[in-house]
Amino acid sequence: LRGIWEALSAIFVSELGDKTFFLTMVLAFRRGRVMALLASQSALWLMTAVSCCIGVVLRSFPSSLGAQPVINATAAALMLLFGVQSLREARDASGGGALGEAPAEECRGEKDEAECEIDSELTKVDANRFLEWLRFAVLIFLAEWGDRSMFVTVTLAASRSPVGTFLGGCAGHFAAATLAVLSGGLLEKYISDRLVRILGGVLFICFGVTTLLGVY
Repeated sequence: LRGIWEALSAIFVSELGDKTFFLTMVLAFRRGRVMALLASQSALWLMTAVSCCIGVVLRSFPSSLGAQPVINATAAALMLLFGVQSLREARDASGGGALGEAPAEECRGEKDEAECEIDSELTKVDANRFLEWLRFAVLIFLAEWGDRSMFVTVTLAASRSPVGTFLGGCAGHFAAATLAVLSGGLLEKYISDRLVRILGGVLFICFGVTTLLGVY
């Protein structure tokens, strides 16, 4: 199950301070922890499965042409790119402010956008708990589509074990969502957004180097 620990750590760090992290946190405030976990994990685990399938397709295509090193080199390049991007975002972060800290304007920043989207969904009153869960799950799924953690999962599935990537990715999403649900507003007061991005950048660069060297 190569890739399980890489996926777990990469997804966990990627999700801290991400939009889906705050969607889960705000949903826990408004609709309870159980609803928040059910909606977020059903959406994120489905996204993880879809991403792993994409990774398998990308992996099998060059293999059929006898060019597996091409996909490994591409995966390494993407991870290095994610790492550099995270470090640049950390450098541009304003003075190590609190996680999710945003300007005073409404719906600016990851947390404010999450609150606005949850408030928008809550205006659609529905007594059916299943339909309510479905709405929030779709909201989180769409928020995750095209996100960095999706591309990380695709990359890892293409260069590591898809099963290990899926299990590690699901575990990483669950750990981050549980932290979002249980921590409430405490986490954003004590963890710097800059620190999270530095940790993510270092992790991605390490994974990129090990992929390039074939050490995994």
